Amino acid sequence: MKIKHLLRFSRDWVRRIFGILLFDIALEPATLPISNLKHIVFIRWDAKWGDAIVSSFVFEHLRKTYPEIKISVVTSVAMSDYFRNYVDVNQVIEIPKRPSYKRLKILAEQLGAVDLLVHFSFMKMKDLYFLSEVQAMNVAGLDDEIQRVNIKLGRDTQGKHFAQKFVVLLEHLGIEAITPKYQVPLNIKAVAKSERFLAMKGERPLLVINPYGSSKKRKLNTLTTKKIIIEALKLRPNINIAILSTPETISEVHELCINLDRNNVFYYPECKTIYDAIALVSKAEWVISVDTAIVHIASGLNKPLLALYNPGEKNYSNWHPNSNKALTCFAKKVNSLDINALNWTQLFASLSELLQL
Repeated sequence: MKIKHLLRFSRDWVRRIFGILLFDIALEPATLPISNLKHIVFIRWDAKWGDAIVSSFVFEHLRKTYPEIKISVVTSVAMSDYFRNYVDVNQVIEIPKRPSYKRLKILAEQLGAVDLLVHFSFMKMKDLYFLSEVQAMNVAGLDDEIQRVNIKLGRDTQGKHFAQKFVVLLEHLGIEAITPKYQVPLNIKAVAKSERFLAMKGERPLLVINPYGSSKKRKLNTLTTKKIIIEALKLRPNINIAILSTPETISEVHELCINLDRNNVFYYPECKTIYDAIALVSKAEWVISVDTAIVHIASGLNKPLLALYNPGEKNYSNWHPNSNKALTCFAKKVNSLDINALNWTQLFASLSELLQL
């Protein structure tokens, strides 16, 4: 696997070099703040729920400062509903995960004249091709090596939380950004459905636990999850505990609940979409999560939170919870990253503190 990863990494770097040679044509230096800002485009085709949530405040600030501005978002099919229905933008364009060069050229034509294009990803060959095709007067990005990026924010935002990178962008546009307020999507039908479900479980404070991250390295195994639940019930025996699941993990969670055999420990059978998970989190008194999307959703909903992370300063500096109600525990450093390698003394102390918030 290491050799395969190294080969892929080397291939991507070679393509990037060719992309720079072929497509990286410098723009005129940016004059900041940009006068007469009419059309701004956010390239979010690699967006996931976590980074979409933590950057969601930027649209509200832009709209307040430039009421007539056209805001376009280019994103994946999976994220399009959020941008279309839960934040204030004018246009959402869906694009495949791996678009062809032809599709990128069509996209550039579709966007038309752009005063500012925001692209915070590390630039690969196709990104560079797209930037060379789009009619953008200014490009803001974190990849300072690229000449096409004439608002270079990489050095200015190094070590900052991902949300703060967008704060710096707004400051460059002459917009004062207060403490970022995330736009968490509360789907009315999903919330009503969760309320009906929880009403059957009795009027008890609710702890929501999400044991599943986006990779095996960030997945709590059954033994670890069970240990956390048992300790939580020792501290607060009269609470309800709901374990988040997905259609892929529901059988595992079902078995765990049967094994624990507690009427106040359960899962939500109707949790089939991210909106169902968000609805359940919105009803929680406390949240424990290994997944950064749920961490940021809980932060946005101002929930007392215990976030579990693998060691790694860069990842944490970018994605830590932005909340004064959040506690953090790190797994111990082991040869292969494993979120289950927890310091149990520290975790139990943090769990006790969480359940007193």
